[in-house]
Amino acid sequence: MNYYFGRGWARTLPYVLLLPGLLMYFLIALGPSLATAVYSFTNATGLKGAPVSWIGLDNYREFLFMGQASRDNLDALARTLVFSFFVTTIQFALGLVIALVLNQNLAGRNFFRTLYFMPIILGAVIQGLIWSLFLYPLGGPMAKLLDVFNLLDRKINDIQYYYESQLPGEAAPVADRHVHPAEPRTLRLTLRVGF
Repeated sequence: MNYYFGRGWARTLPYVLLLPGLLMYFLIALGPSLATAVYSFTNATGLKGAPVSWIGLDNYREFLFMGQASRDNLDALARTLVFSFFVTTIQFALGLVIALVLNQNLAGRNFFRTLYFMPIILGAVIQGLIWSLFLYPLGGPMAKLLDVFNLLDRKINDIQYYYESQLPGEAAPVADRHVHPAEPRTLRLTLRVGF
């Protein structure tokens, strides 16, 4: 299947945008895994200045077949496989039973559906609320940070007015100055990309 992105820079842009992610994947995930696989065939000790030489499968032979440590390792491997099998089987069976029960016309079905899906929905809702508080334009942390660098466009959006008021019992009118920020605030920084 052929995918066409356009001509010139627009054709290469998707690949350029993939490069940082691929680079991070190779540096953080694949690189250390490959280095560990290579080091497993050497006698590297991790001590500075210690010689490193190729020993082949000797580390694996010692890990799996030599001494008490190998028996402990094999026992741990067996326990891990048994645990993985039963956890997977029980979770799958339990999930299937719950799904079948929730699809039946039973009394209280909607209550149990809500109870079942609450942990799934609650995480996204709480994240949304936290982000809305963080980005709140009238005093959230992001607004204060942008205000420090004078990136909020206060002169255009804010409505300022001045008036005098005199309450009963006051000798002279009091000057009041009010600033009402308009919503949403805009940033002076813009990014334009054209293809």
